[in-house]
Amino acid sequence: MGVARFLASRLAFAAVTLVVISAITFFATNVIPADPARIALGKNATTAQLVAYDHEQGLDRPVVQRYFSWVGGVLGGRWGTSVLSQEPVSNLVVPRMARSALLAAFGMLLAIPLAYVLGVFSAQRAGRLSDRLVSIWALFVNSLPEFVVAILLLMILAVGLQVLPVESSGAAFDTGFGRIKAYFLPVLTLAVVLTPYMTRMVRANVRDVAGKPFVRSAVLRGLPRRRVIWRHVVPNASLPVVNVIALSTAELIGGVVIIENVFGFPGVGQLLVQSVESQDIPTVQVITLIVGAGVVLINLTADLIVLMLNPRLRRATL
Repeated sequence: MGVARFLASRLAFAAVTLVVISAITFFATNVIPADPARIALGKNATTAQLVAYDHEQGLDRPVVQRYFSWVGGVLGGRWGTSVLSQEPVSNLVVPRMARSALLAAFGMLLAIPLAYVLGVFSAQRAGRLSDRLVSIWALFVNSLPEFVVAILLLMILAVGLQVLPVESSGAAFDTGFGRIKAYFLPVLTLAVVLTPYMTRMVRANVRDVAGKPFVRSAVLRGLPRRRVIWRHVVPNASLPVVNVIALSTAELIGGVVIIENVFGFPGVGQLLVQSVESQDIPTVQVITLIVGAGVVLINLTADLIVLMLNPRLRRATL
């Protein structure tokens, strides 16, 4: 029952957070001094045409009524129509969202193992030259903005060595290996951006757990050092790292927006920037709500993983 209450409280908090995000998104975009009818119909549209467009899209109704109608439409899969292309927003967002999700997943799948390998390696050699080199690298890369890392990798791998394409629009148009190559640079950039902070946290937690009495007992019993590290130290050091990974994943969403625009990757981040520049309000609203829901879902998943991995938390909720 305690675990059920814990889950219910987390789900309720997530639901309230989503309601707040949806309200802020909708009302903030409605105070922008933009005329969707004028953007959609052009400068030469007559007053009658503008009034007819507002009525057709429901823009002449009170803002609160439009908010509840919009929320109901989003929940029902009716995401509205793009002001510029006059296409359903779902047709624009869903394919790009799938590509962005693949990009983020591959970046995280590459960053997490790399962070563990570097963090454990550095923790075992604390104070040595190799540990200092890893720490200096992590601090240096962690201090660089995402677009700087992206441009550096672009100059080295695409312009200098010419082993990867300069831009990644092929993720939407190419087939076969050409489409796969379009993911290489964005995925590598995300991994490089995410790895340093997680490496430092893995190192700190591995060092802390390695000094615990149960670890010393395992060493005194003659267990191989590698087994002690990977079977006893790393699992116990991973509990705080789960929250770090969740925070890094949330930050990853912002990084995806920047990296997609640097490489011309046809994802939802690129679409968001284009929609903001062109004042395509319906598209901006849907993308913002999806991003907010993704962050909430990531934090909720992290809480559940920590609950499953930590017996003390499970007992505390009982």
